[in-house]
Amino acid sequence: MTRGSPDAGGRLESRSQPGRTLRDDAVVRVDVAPDQWGAIAHGDVRGPDGTVYTRRTTRMSRRTADGLVAAGAPLLIYWFGGGRLDWCADADAITQWQQLRAEVVSRAPSPGHRKEPAWTVGRWESSDGLPLLLLTARC
Repeated sequence: MTRGSPDAGGRLESRSQPGRTLRDDAVVRVDVAPDQWGAIAHGDVRGPDGTVYTRRTTRMSRRTADGLVAAGAPLLIYWFGGGRLDWCADADAITQWQQLRAEVVSRAPSPGHRKEPAWTVGRWESSDGLPLLLLTARC
């Protein structure tokens, strides 16, 4: 995907302007600032609104995540190999969760056993207890 061009789902993403929100119909996605790539490894990330989230768990069940997404928790999609670090909120979070849910596993897969990445989902929380779900691709 090139900068500012639509992906297969018709969404627009900005790779060159971190933090810029691009809209296409009802879908909103925010690129996360580049410094947040390293923050994930340290256990805290900053959302587009400045809220800091801290890692609470690295694995949870799909059923638990279903409830959090339905209640409005945003997603942070982290796929290092694909160069993807996207913040998804509201309707986009629900859509992305529905697309990736079947690929979510509770344990990291054995290397080389899958052609497509498996995803793990972890819970992160703000100091106010607001949840964020981090979806991490595992190859």
